[in-house]
Amino acid sequence: PTAETSRLHEQTTHLTRLVNDLRELALAEAKQLPLHVQPVNATELLNETLTMFEPLAQENEVTLIKQVDKHLYLEADPNRLRQLLHNLIANAIQHTPSAGRVTVAARENGRFLTITIQDTGSGISAEKLPLIFNRFERGSGEKRRDAGGSSGLGLAIVKAIVELHHGTISAKSDGIGKGSTFTVRFPAAQAAQEISFASASNR
Repeated sequence: PTAETSRLHEQTTHLTRLVNDLRELALAEAKQLPLHVQPVNATELLNETLTMFEPLAQENEVTLIKQVDKHLYLEADPNRLRQLLHNLIANAIQHTPSAGRVTVAARENGRFLTITIQDTGSGISAEKLPLIFNRFERGSGEKRRDAGGSSGLGLAIVKAIVELHHGTISAKSDGIGKGSTFTVRFPAAQAAQEISFASASNR
């Protein structure tokens, strides 16, 4: 294929992804994104996801560290949970230079299961940090903080998925070049069941 044909194909792929991401985000924000909630072994899902990302980390000369407690469970849509983990971990690896580290930790604290993705990468400026989950928002440097995608909607979609699961997400950084930490907090399995019951009762 010619260079022009390759560029056209790349532009078409980008536009298709953008349309799909916009549709998914609109459904999520309207609370209409289909969720297939079920008991999920979060420890197993996290370990499987991290194993999948080890080759990418090695290719980028980034050390991938896991600190996942045993016996972690959630009431969640496993595919959506994989999607947000994939986006956040890919994002962290993308923004971490060679010889850097990405640490993924998960533990249950009382009624909540907390997942943190911490990197030693490019960081986020104080001005951008409050806007990082907005649509089409750039983070720092030349690369877009787009959670593994290229449409500028990755982190907005991640936030919407977290909130559909009655969770919260936050980002922290000490500034450019000082790394970033994304923290996701979900209700633990029993608390999630209570929230679902209360939501159903209020309909």
